[in-house]
Amino acid sequence: MAKILRSEQKGATKKNILEAALHEFSRNGYGGTNLRAIAAVAKVNHSLIAYHYKSKENLWKNAIEFMFSRSREMTSAREGQVSLSGVERFIRDYTYYCAKFPEHNRIMMQASMHDRERLNWVIENLLKKDKDALLGNIIEQKRQGIWPDIPAVSIIYIVVSACQMVFAVAPEVEMLYDENVLEDDFIEAHANAIIKLFFHHKVK
Repeated sequence: MAKILRSEQKGATKKNILEAALHEFSRNGYGGTNLRAIAAVAKVNHSLIAYHYKSKENLWKNAIEFMFSRSREMTSAREGQVSLSGVERFIRDYTYYCAKFPEHNRIMMQASMHDRERLNWVIENLLKKDKDALLGNIIEQKRQGIWPDIPAVSIIYIVVSACQMVFAVAPEVEMLYDENVLEDDFIEAHANAIIKLFFHHKVK
């Protein structure tokens, strides 16, 4: 029992460190982040991070793998994925994910704009393996008439932007429109708005 508890505590500590790392990398970029700042956010000793992850580079890779694993878990393919109801479920799940973890969008934007080496690592190790399946699903969805006859890449990034952007700029929305986009009611309404915008002509 004690061994199981120690293992669970170790897992919880590592998860806490990874979440703190994502928070700091998303705020300050890779170059502007150091292990001591991450340790302060995680409320652990700096030496513990060095023990588990050895270097900032290795911690970054582990944090990004954790980020994508969490994304897949929360938006995983379900039965009927290529159906209209499956697409709607994905949009709801992905909108909720974007609201809860806006650091995903910020980290990917930083890599795209300022760090092509790190972006290449993400693409080669985490994104390429899903590319063909994603494109195949969209082609099938287009065949069923779910999406109009527009490029699959456009569909992907239109959906991603619609789900992500309002949460990525949450402070701006609150200051300008006095709207807390992180409240559950807003998240649900935003997902419904995206679905209605895209598929209103299919709703009976």
